Amino acid sequence: MLSLEDVGKKVDEKEKFKIYKKIIEKLNYPFIETLYVKFFGSHPVTLSNETIELLINRDYYVCEKSDGIRVLLYIYNDNKFVYSFFFDRKNDFYLVNINNNIKIGTYLFDGELYNDFGKNSSEIVFSIFDCLIYEGNDFSFQNLQKRLELCQNFINLYKNVDGFKKYKFKIQVKQMFKSYGFYQVYSEIDNLAHKNDGLIFTPVYEPYVFGRCYTLLKWKPPSLNTVDFLLRKNKEVKNCYELLCFGKNNEMIIFDHFFDFEIEEDRGNVKESNKIKESNINMKNDLYRGEKDGERDRNQNIIQEEENKGEMKKDKEDRQRDGNQNIIQEEENKGEMKKDKEDRQRDGNQNIIQEEENKGEMKKDKEDRQRDGNQNIIQEEENKGKINQNDEEFERKRFKISQDSRIQDKTEEVYDGKIGEFVYLNNSKSIDLNDLSIKDGAWSLLKIRNDKNTPNSFKVIINIMSSIEENICFEELTKHFKNIKNGWNYRILNHLKR
Repeated sequence: MLSLEDVGKKVDEKEKFKIYKKIIEKLNYPFIETLYVKFFGSHPVTLSNETIELLINRDYYVCEKSDGIRVLLYIYNDNKFVYSFFFDRKNDFYLVNINNNIKIGTYLFDGELYNDFGKNSSEIVFSIFDCLIYEGNDFSFQNLQKRLELCQNFINLYKNVDGFKKYKFKIQVKQMFKSYGFYQVYSEIDNLAHKNDGLIFTPVYEPYVFGRCYTLLKWKPPSLNTVDFLLRKNKEVKNCYELLCFGKNNEMIIFDHFFDFEIEEDRGNVKESNKIKESNINMKNDLYRGEKDGERDRNQNIIQEEENKGEMKKDKEDRQRDGNQNIIQEEENKGEMKKDKEDRQRDGNQNIIQEEENKGEMKKDKEDRQRDGNQNIIQEEENKGKINQNDEEFERKRFKISQDSRIQDKTEEVYDGKIGEFVYLNNSKSIDLNDLSIKDGAWSLLKIRNDKNTPNSFKVIINIMSSIEENICFEELTKHFKNIKNGWNYRILNHLKR
């Protein structure tokens, strides 16, 4: 997983405030925080049916949304040395280069740091998509066209300078297209050498906006629209985390809960999934501790405790007689697993594939699926478990979503206090802790955000949830292609007539 420590050394608290002050003194913007260090890079909002009108009525550039580390690159000359720093969303600075052989001024660029993966090797790339300071002058008030020209000028002037060749990363300018070129950008995503998770639409004739920008738009497939929460371990329910966000006056509030196990509904009860078994989680202990008698009594309405193998077997036989073959419980020994597999094979129920306990069975399972021609959605499974064949997984594969930050072999504490990037799955199940009932819809952890230390605000989350409900898939976006292109051409004709 890429880290800023791979390219630079973290600056201490005292020194980073001095660097921060040098930057804001150059920027003619009165609302940048001056009492403490705060990342002021522009943040996009999620594309909605309402904001699509902006793409029709205004000029925008579009580019792919790289899934890397968002940073500002600050280059500073103190007349003796040239210092280069990365400034990230955790409000930290990293010294990435010192050089005394370059005669240049002061610069501030906005961009994304990521790994480009080639056939035989990889390289770290800093892709610039905006310029705020150029040769010591503030250009944040200029339009995007001018700012991008300055970015390209910088690359052309210094790409062959020895001092910049000492960077541990390559610098380039992100490729931009006219707004109606979004189809071309989307179609070429599979050919990119780095991870990505959508599209970004940037207004052409507007200044750079510090912080949240309501005309800077990001689009993701609905299944990949994500929210950043702060996770806090629930004290009463094991493997349950409170999902915190900023409310009024920047106070932390609980928006919802995340259950780190799968939940299935079976006759009003909660049934353990394979994932729970793999984590050695006992539903009796993990879902609800029930220290209080009243809570234990209420909890019996949704939890069917299994006390012994006889009850588990009886429950299985009951569900089998009822034809409930969609919920398959792990068997406790190889004989039962083999018998269960043979039964399901005879029934033609090949859509549910259970983990096999040895490589021979896994290899046979893989060969069977390959013969069925199901090559587009099958991942090689060595020890990883079930295969996910739903649309959400397909979109994640297409957009090369980074899951490098997922924590493996985790304990209950590892997520506590972390910023998690979540997707909302309408078809999954969750638990309402108010009455311990099963409800539709659940949050799924996509990855841990090591590049952030603050969650989204309540308002931002509501906007993202509204966008998910609007379901602006790529097919829906293409319906506006003609209007977006016609609007662009109409504005050009009007400009030429003047």
